[in-house]
Amino acid sequence: MTITRRSALAFGAAGAIFAPHVARSQEVTLRGVSAFPRSMALTDDFVRFIDKVNAVGKGIVQIRLIGGPEITPVQEQGNALASGLFDVLFGPPVYYVGRFPESDMFSGLLRPAADIRKDGGDAILNDMFQRRAGAEFLAFAGGQVGLYVFTSREPKMLPSGAPDLTGMRMRSSPLYKEFLDAVGATPVVMSFGEIFPALERGLVEGTAWNLIGVVESGWSKFLKYRIEPEIYRSSVMISMNLAKFRGLSAEARKVLNDASKVYEVELEAFYKEREQKERAAQDAAGIKAITLSASGGAAIQKIAMDTMWARVKANSRVQADFERIDKIFYGRG
Repeated sequence: MTITRRSALAFGAAGAIFAPHVARSQEVTLRGVSAFPRSMALTDDFVRFIDKVNAVGKGIVQIRLIGGPEITPVQEQGNALASGLFDVLFGPPVYYVGRFPESDMFSGLLRPAADIRKDGGDAILNDMFQRRAGAEFLAFAGGQVGLYVFTSREPKMLPSGAPDLTGMRMRSSPLYKEFLDAVGATPVVMSFGEIFPALERGLVEGTAWNLIGVVESGWSKFLKYRIEPEIYRSSVMISMNLAKFRGLSAEARKVLNDASKVYEVELEAFYKEREQKERAAQDAAGIKAITLSASGGAAIQKIAMDTMWARVKANSRVQADFERIDKIFYGRG
């Protein structure tokens, strides 16, 4: 056997030995962070997305959940994602507001994800994410879960049929602070972890929250009324560091985008059933549903939407086609 022949065989054997290693080294693992603690059911929705990507992306792209607010406080997560401290973020767009003032416009989507995508809303949103937040939009992760007003005592009603929360101190987030002002409440902005002790001490008499988590968090010990219909629907989103996304192979980007669309539809179906179970759990915990009249329900939703749009339009940094966004994302206009 010639030296050349032996060398070729040796090289072939080495290639066979190292080929699996080469294949594994091409797989990219992304670091994911949730805006919510791992103990919260909401983070399970991120885990569902991660599991879906990891199942179809073996050998191509994987996501590993590295933590939540203990990694980066929620108010800093938008900046941390843009700077590359981690790669994928699961959370509401309001946490981007410092660098992405338009994010408030997407903080209560009322239409299913598939309808928004069909009308080009994902492209509108992604353009803003890229320019403002240094991020790539991946998925709507709210599941169409309704955001309701919960109180510890029965509210009065206005002539319009909307609730009158005058005299109530209500836990708030920046998303619905103006709404609570408009229905007479005194909003108190506080983080998730502060809600239970604030309710326990009587510092607040209610909050706006989605159906999921009220019983689980122990708030049902204090919250005894749920006002229906919802004022918004959950607007949690999944986004990714833009430079990292663009550095992925075309195959990896396709895995993420395709998984996102399937995930959105499955998540909405999951929550349609989950909300039914959650209502039953709240009934058992003693939370009474106050169902507004048709005019009252329309009035409360109009207040919620109008106060949100007023806040957005008052921000001189925001440049957007408001009418088109209102129609595509909220079905109004």
